[in-house]
Amino acid sequence: MDPEIMTQAQPAAGSSCPSLSSLDINNVNINEPPGVTLSPHEKLLIGSLLDLYEGNPTLKHLSLWSPRATFSDPMGIMVGYGEYAAGWYGIPALCHDTQIQSHAVTSAGNPIKLDLSNKYVVKGINKELTIDSAVRIYIGKDGKIDKVEDHWVANVPERPTQELQTYSVGSILAWGWQRGKDWMWWVVCTPTWWWTLWPMRRLNGTLIPLYIKPPKSEGEDVHMGARKDGKKKLS
Repeated sequence: MDPEIMTQAQPAAGSSCPSLSSLDINNVNINEPPGVTLSPHEKLLIGSLLDLYEGNPTLKHLSLWSPRATFSDPMGIMVGYGEYAAGWYGIPALCHDTQIQSHAVTSAGNPIKLDLSNKYVVKGINKELTIDSAVRIYIGKDGKIDKVEDHWVANVPERPTQELQTYSVGSILAWGWQRGKDWMWWVVCTPTWWWTLWPMRRLNGTLIPLYIKPPKSEGEDVHMGARKDGKKKLS
């Protein structure tokens, strides 16, 4: 990463923190329930993280992270810039559409607690998946993101009788076909999501940089962003 970008988000003593606009952050409206008050810097970190979840990574966004930061979710544990940067740039590489359905900050401080619902549409198979998360954001002494923990919240599925509505042969077959496709997605397309043991999640985090290469300069970053936007328009 360019040294200039890497230090851009570093708050200097006696100086103000970068603005949302200076880092090209799109999610500027942070939902604060009554009783939750965020500082401008906390809003900056949350807005940048929401952009990352929507598949809009840039080097400016990642300048808000410590080089030794960690990110973990049920799929993997990523340690250090090389791994978590590959993870964030992997979202637009694997999904042609990512949209935040809702978010709300439930607690300020350290960690910041965030409830998030995000919808992904995976390339190739056009599989739509909505994941609800309880996210924890830990901030280091330098004001940068030091750790993010993403805990997926299990949704309670509707009962089959509610989905079928009737017991006709056609409705039962339709329900079975849809459930069969869902099971194939879980078993074939995302086997790593079954890896609940720490060693397997850690291994997955180390493998991501082998096939996802983040940009090394601002010019390359701009080019990748333009290419991604062009593909979205065509899809």
